[in-house]
Amino acid sequence: AGGSGADFTYAPFKIIIVGDSGVGKTSLLVRFVEGRYTGTAAPTVSIDISTASLKLGTSTVGLALWDTAGQERFAPLSTPYFRQADGVVVVYDVASRASFTRVASYWIDEIFYKAEPDVSVMLVGAKADTPPESREVSREEAEAFANERGWLYFEASALSGAHVRDAFYLLA
Repeated sequence: AGGSGADFTYAPFKIIIVGDSGVGKTSLLVRFVEGRYTGTAAPTVSIDISTASLKLGTSTVGLALWDTAGQERFAPLSTPYFRQADGVVVVYDVASRASFTRVASYWIDEIFYKAEPDVSVMLVGAKADTPPESREVSREEAEAFANERGWLYFEASALSGAHVRDAFYLLA
């Protein structure tokens, strides 16, 4: 394209963020994109899209981050969001066995039936700052679950900011 020496513009990678309502999807996204923690994120209705860029070596990678509603009543609307996604971030709350169980009983099928076969998937244990005695899902259990499926795994805390950027860097 023109010989002006300008950088080429590439379409950003499309990353969708899924998981049950209340697990911290929006809080992680706000921490990543805006560098802040609100603590009072309203439930997402349908979809919110944010953009971010990451410097990876000598390249800058654009991300289009699709924050989806976690309520099952919005599931029929989600099929188009999965189309042409380059990555899926599946979020569960480390202090909620139910949210982790739903990854296996619900979200894994959503990804299988709605996303492209070669989509990159990362399981993220949110609220990683939860005290050990309040955790319902161990890092080892979740990491083994992710590894069995060929998924990436990370734990992060939107509250402290710990490992939020690292998780998105790893996926990118």
